Parts: sequence; structure tokens; C-alpha cells
Amino acid sequence: MGRGALGPDAGIAPDVAVALAVVGADGRRQAGAPDHAPELLAAACQALELDDDHLRRRAVLAALRLGACCQPGADQVQAVALADRAIALELDPDGRALLHASASLTHSMVDADASRQHFEQALDLAGGLGGTDETLVEVLPYAYLSLGRPGDLPKRRAVAQRLADAAHARSDPIALFEAGHLRFSVALQLGDASTLHGAHAEMEALSSRVGDVGRRWALAYQRTTLLQLAGELDAAEVAAREAFEVGTGVAAARATAAWTAQMLEIRRLQGRLDELGPMVEQLLTDPNGLPAWRAAALVMVSTDRRAARPVVDKLVEGLATFPRDFSYGAAMLTLARAVVALEAAEQAPALLAVLLPWAHLFSWQGTTTYGPYGEAAAALATLVGDDASAVTAQEATRAVTSSLGSDGYAVSSVEG
Repeated sequence: MGRGALGPDAGIAPDVAVALAVVGADGRRQAGAPDHAPELLAAACQALELDDDHLRRRAVLAALRLGACCQPGADQVQAVALADRAIALELDPDGRALLHASASLTHSMVDADASRQHFEQALDLAGGLGGTDETLVEVLPYAYLSLGRPGDLPKRRAVAQRLADAAHARSDPIALFEAGHLRFSVALQLGDASTLHGAHAEMEALSSRVGDVGRRWALAYQRTTLLQLAGELDAAEVAAREAFEVGTGVAAARATAAWTAQMLEIRRLQGRLDELGPMVEQLLTDPNGLPAWRAAALVMVSTDRRAARPVVDKLVEGLATFPRDFSYGAAMLTLARAVVALEAAEQAPALLAVLLPWAHLFSWQGTTTYGPYGEAAAALATLVGDDASAVTAQEATRAVTSSLGSDGYAVSSVEG
């Protein structure tokens, strides 16, 4: 039977037809089919017209989960409108919490403020961290991108622990996997090697029970990061390509952004940034706002410093306008390295003020690390003759790098 055979003419009730369409389209999303979005969105729009709260909620949530609807483009615009309509119709607080949480993901690549606001509304509706396990295991995983800035780390850590407690209490493998996902990112930032590797191992053990393509992608980019931290850069490059291939089945724009970030850092550590010129040129013309400016700042520094300087100056002068999203910390770190490489001392104080409070942390950009914030903070402080801050940042860097067991970062230079 073809997909167009379902419906009133086939003698199937509208709610049954929509439910079957949702199941089929969501199965394609979880399997990584690249054309799942139109079917999911169409089914969700149909569900909005039916007098069935459960089906409407199920259909809309399926459309808003990790997939093509949460990356820049026409599908994302339609998904945002869909979420707004569904939230307006939803009367149940738990249902509204789930919809707001999912909407936070849909906004995460295009509107950092909206993403954060939706998550905070979801958490409030769920009763905060004191809410019921049943709702929190659905809401808290969305903190992964919504609470992604370095300053969010204490709250992110509390969310990860609350999610883990709820997941264990319910023996819920999906929630346990999502708790591990959050714990991995927190442990990396804090330099907690034992928790970092333990979380990844637990997620690997759960993968056969929760294995949609999005979770396979998470494991793949974690493996890349672990190899990068261990200094196995050739193996990390292979793993990054494998992660990209998995991630394209999740959301092509997200997978490309992740791979770009990973290759930028791997090439920096290899001292081969100049090889990224063609990739940067392609990214600079991309209409979807991929992080071209980060790659451009560093690659231009390594190939044409005179051309790089006005680019870097403009970025530093626009610090207040940078999106405060999950990539903010990595953006500041990368830009700081460009400032140091250019010896642009007049631009250093603004970035030093941002990075110095994070000197004890490793960066985490959602799919990769750009290393310790303290390394760049120390270089900025040295550039402006602030010896006390340089020593503070150097000591913090040594401590977190040693704790994480990443000798490659202990000796890597700011310029790469």
C-alpha cells in the first residue's frame, strides 16, 4: 500500500490515518531518512485540526524533535509556527512543558534567546528540579543546548544530576542515555576524566536499547572528542568524518557545523590550519549562518594577517551582539586566539574580561572542545602586560588539563 492510500477514501478514520502517518514519518526521522520533515510536519498540521489532545501532542512533539525541523531553513520556520499553535491549544501543564522544551531545540540554531526562554518556561511548568520524574525525564534533556554557556555550568550540572536520579528511579534507558549526554559535557568542562569516560561508557552500553540516529551521532562526536583529548589526532580526524556521516542523517546543517568545529580544532592542534582555506571560502557563502566567522578568523590569521586584522577588529568590537548560545564560549576562545596571533593588544582587554573567569574550565561547543579557556586567557594577559592574570590563568589551565589527562592541550600553543 502506498503512503497516499490512507485517509477517508480508504475507509480509515482521520485520527487513525494521522496516527499512522506520525508513526511512519517519525520512524523515518529516527532512522535518519533525509526527507522525513515534510511528512512529519504535514501529519502534525493535520493533528492540530482534530479533537484529540493526545494525538495532537504526540504529532507535534515528533515534528519538533532532533531532525531536519531543528536546523535553519523552511522546515524550521514551519516547525516554529507549528509549535506556537500547539502551545496555544495545550491546556495541560505537563503537555505545555513538553512542547516548550521541544520548541527550545527547534530555535537553538537560529534564536538563542527564544531557545533559552522556551526551556525556562518548560522547567517552570514542570515544577523546576523538584517536579515529578515523569515530566522531568522528558524536559531536562533539552538543557543540553539551552543551558550551553560557560556561566550556565552550575545549573547544567544540577540538571544533569536530577535527570540521572529520575532516570535511575524509573529504570528508563532513554533518560539514562540523555543524563549521560549531559554528564559527559559537564565532566569535560570541569576536567573530570573519570566521570567523562564513565558517562561515555554507560551511553555506549545503552546504545542498543535507545539507538536512533541522533543518539548514534552523539556517541560518534563524543568518540572524536575523546581521541582529540588523548592527542590521537589522526584517529580523531577519521572519527570526525564518521560522525559527520552519521550526523547528516540527523540534520545536515548541524552535522556540517559540528564537523567544521571539529576539523578547525584538529587542524589547529596539527599546525595545519592553512589547509582549511577552501572549506572556509565555502562556509562564508552559506546562507544558514554556519560558524564561518570562527574558521575565517583563524585561517585568515595563518595565511594573510593584513586581511585578517579588520575582520578580527570588527568581531571584537561587536562582542555585545554575539548570540549567547551553546557556541558562545568556543566563539570567544577562538576569537581570543586570533587576537593573540595578530598581537592586537588593544583588542585583548575585552576578551580577557570574558575568558578569565572561565580559566579553570575546558570549552564545550555542543559537539567538540576547543581546549582550555585559561590557555588563551593567559596569552591575552601576557599580551597586555597583566602578569598576575597571566599566572592565574596558567595555573588554572595546568590544573584542569592535568585533571583531564590531556597532555596535548598542556603543550599546545595559542597559535596552533
